Amino acid sequence: MPLAAEIGAKNIAIVTGDDPGPEKWADGIEALYESLCEIAETAKVYKINLLLEPLDRFAHKKRIIGTTDETVELLTRVQKTSNNVGIAFDTAHAALNGEDIFEALEIGKDLIHQIHFSNAVLDKKSDLYGDFHMEIGEPGFLTVEKISAILQKAQELDIQAEDGLRVAVEVRGKLNKENCMKNETNLKNILSDALQDLIVQ
Repeated sequence: MPLAAEIGAKNIAIVTGDDPGPEKWADGIEALYESLCEIAETAKVYKINLLLEPLDRFAHKKRIIGTTDETVELLTRVQKTSNNVGIAFDTAHAALNGEDIFEALEIGKDLIHQIHFSNAVLDKKSDLYGDFHMEIGEPGFLTVEKISAILQKAQELDIQAEDGLRVAVEVRGKLNKENCMKNETNLKNILSDALQDLIVQ
C-alpha cells in the first residue's frame, strides 16, 4: 500500500480466494468481509480506493465471490465503515457466471469503478471454455459491437459519470516484443472502433 501510494496509485484491485464449498461458504464470506474492512481502512490512510474484482465461481477460477449481486451485497456491508470500495467489473467473469452483462451493470452501477473487457468462450463443451484472456471476437462472446453496447449501457447508467470510467481490454499476447506491440496496437484499434460506434449512436 505505501509503495502504491508513492507511485501515485488511486486504486488497488484484488481478487478473492477459492470457493471453500457450500458447507464453509458463510464462514468464508465472513472472513473475507473482515479482511476487506481492514484493507479498506488501511487504503483510506493513503487515499486509495480498494476494488474487488469478482472472478467466476462455476467455470474456471472457482472463487468464493463470483456474481455481481453477491459482490454488491458484500461491498455494501464494507461501505458502512469504509466508503472507498468498489468493483473492477470483468466481462468474461460475469459471462462465465451466467450473468447477463447489461443486467449485471445495472446491479453494480453504484459500485463499479472500472470495466475490464475480457473475452471468453461460453460453450462448456469447448476446449477454450474458461478465462484465458483470448482475443476479442469469435468464437468468444465479446465483439467490438458488444463492447460498444456495454459502453453505451454504462453511459446510460451514469457509471463513474463524475470521475470518468476507466476501461481496459485484457488480451494475453505471446511474450515477445513484436507480438506485444502488435497486441497493443490491435487493442487500441478495438477500443477506438468501439468508442466510434458509441459516438455515432
